[in-house]
Amino acid sequence: MVSSSNLQRMSGLSPQQVDQLFEDGYLLVENALDSRLDLDPVEEEYAAILDRLATQLHQKGQIAETFAALPFGKRFIAIASACEEPIFQQFEISFPFKNLRSTTPINLGSATFNLLRSPRILDLIEPVLGGEIYSNPVQHARLKVPSDAVAARHNGVLTEATLWHQDLGAVLPEADRTLTLTVWVAMTDATEQNGCLVYEHKGHRHGLALHCPTTSETRLAGSIPDEWIPVDSMRPVPARRGSVLIHLPTTKHRSFDNYTDDVRWSFDLRYHRTGEPTGRPIFPGFVARSRLVPGNELTDAGEWRRLWEEARSQLVGLPPPTVHRWTTEAAACA
Repeated sequence: MVSSSNLQRMSGLSPQQVDQLFEDGYLLVENALDSRLDLDPVEEEYAAILDRLATQLHQKGQIAETFAALPFGKRFIAIASACEEPIFQQFEISFPFKNLRSTTPINLGSATFNLLRSPRILDLIEPVLGGEIYSNPVQHARLKVPSDAVAARHNGVLTEATLWHQDLGAVLPEADRTLTLTVWVAMTDATEQNGCLVYEHKGHRHGLALHCPTTSETRLAGSIPDEWIPVDSMRPVPARRGSVLIHLPTTKHRSFDNYTDDVRWSFDLRYHRTGEPTGRPIFPGFVARSRLVPGNELTDAGEWRRLWEEARSQLVGLPPPTVHRWTTEAAACA
């Protein structure tokens, strides 16, 4: 693992860092993002979403107060604890596959769009992907709440611990040859106590592993059986706010529960070379960078919003799509 606390902004991964990424399957880059340009606007956007939601729930009598005096993370927990209605989808940047409605919320704000196309992120990964970079639509916001019943009630797949998996297992076979980099953005400090990522060191070298289906009311999810991951190969990787973790599509990883009293907040963003299959064609991606034809880049947050809203309107009423490789046939899944 390479820790790059002295990485200069607006610079890409060094050849040594690229080698380390492919050697270990993952790479920590500390201080990768700019607080003022990347993080603060997203925090303000999410605080506004939470404030609007609190006001609506209070007006409907679903919560007794709005908890306005609390900071974002603890306010999110307080509202989620007080409200029976699941609230997480209000903050998500993708759609669920089950029970999708025309009114299903999604955050398509301009600050989040700007984070997706941050030059700090694109500069980092350009030495790996080249100058034609596509923002893959398999993307998530994760607000990992403390480990209790609140997490399970409020869309547990994205709010509690994640089980062992590979990102390649959650997309169609069309993307098997797409080099998709996951860029995991730490919006808050991620520690072993609040559920940082844990990797199987060098476990990416053996291709796609067996994934068994896991239970979720709203999402299609799968995981690798725990017994397949050697304990001595597990590497927890704490990451400070503004750092990113980059990993490969076959890198095995998970996170543990949050045992603190605050939210652990992160984004899962993914990128690959423009023109390669995304593995999830039902959702819209976009050209984030083009050195050859800069005019191909999507720079309009309103157009990004329109693409996702159009996808929702096309998917409402359809059966859940197949977008994964889970199986119930293997003995390990019994």
